[in-house]
Amino acid sequence: MSSFFKRLTRKRRRQFRHVLIACGIGVAFALITFFVQPFSSIQYRLSDMLFVPREPSSNIVIAAIDNDTLDQYGRLAEWPRSLHAQAIENLDDAKAMAIGYDVLFASETANDSVLAQAMADAGNVVIAVAGDEDGQISSPTHEITFQNVLHPAAALENASAATGHVSVLIGEGGIVRELPLVIMNTEGDTYPALMLSLLHTHFKQDLPSQFTVDDGVMHLLDRDIPVDDTKSMRINYAGPPGTYTMISYADIIQGNFDPELVKFKMVLVGMTATGDPDSWVTPISPEKMYGVEIHANAMDTILNQLYLSEMSKAGNFLIVLLLVCILGLALPFLNLRWGALLSILLFVFYVLAVFFSFDYGHILNILYPLL
Repeated sequence: MSSFFKRLTRKRRRQFRHVLIACGIGVAFALITFFVQPFSSIQYRLSDMLFVPREPSSNIVIAAIDNDTLDQYGRLAEWPRSLHAQAIENLDDAKAMAIGYDVLFASETANDSVLAQAMADAGNVVIAVAGDEDGQISSPTHEITFQNVLHPAAALENASAATGHVSVLIGEGGIVRELPLVIMNTEGDTYPALMLSLLHTHFKQDLPSQFTVDDGVMHLLDRDIPVDDTKSMRINYAGPPGTYTMISYADIIQGNFDPELVKFKMVLVGMTATGDPDSWVTPISPEKMYGVEIHANAMDTILNQLYLSEMSKAGNFLIVLLLVCILGLALPFLNLRWGALLSILLFVFYVLAVFFSFDYGHILNILYPLL
């Protein structure tokens, strides 16, 4: 090696020395991004900017417990459950395929038998369970685990077609990007997401007894759904709040709606009243989105197989290393003009690759390669 460098001119020796320095620094940076992942919050913010509104599924309708509904019937907790029974009967008469309640019927009331009968007659009603947010604990299996999972009243749970959890994951910056497909309690019992139970009810398929992950995907409903270590799925949001067709729940209770709006469709019932605490910031809009809309977007993601998966740490490392090698090997041998042109072209090419990859469901790291 020393004899090789002796045969080179001073200029060539300087160029090769610069190649080694540039590549050495670049490899060090690549290793830092692999092991440390600094500024990850900035990466999340940048990837959030990739969302653009798309056409939502026409098979998902939201029955909104809105301001008008509360004005007519008062606080939700004080309603007689016969109102929900009437709503289910009207939706069933309108041939709704599946009805999901993002409402926890935890306490027992005098009208439970009426609601239970309506649910049993419809045969397609999915109701909520919820993890106690104050009791979330770390789990050696990485799944989202709660000390306690709150169940609906026994009569209603027995009459339902299925139950499903309504927990969401609050990510970096307080933004909901993922939804756990499964949660657990400390006894090892598993609970699928409400929207997952609703989809199985819609397609008349039984929920699996176990939710296993193979090579980063969970096979459900004849689909391979990409999930992370916590069995959570990235939500591919169709649009900002108000994207899905909404019908006031008061109109459904009273039968004052067009049956064609819900015929052969899935109906999600949930709160959309002003000031409801079940509302969150999402990547697609700074305006808070109601929980029922988040579940609708997650259901849409699976229904239309518009999954999002992040590039692995190893993949990010290899991309950074590739760009480092290209620039480290080329720049010492190019003048300023051509070196700048190469850098700009690589920058533009990678930005375009990020956008096109996102359209195909792959989230490339934006920050590290461009740095």
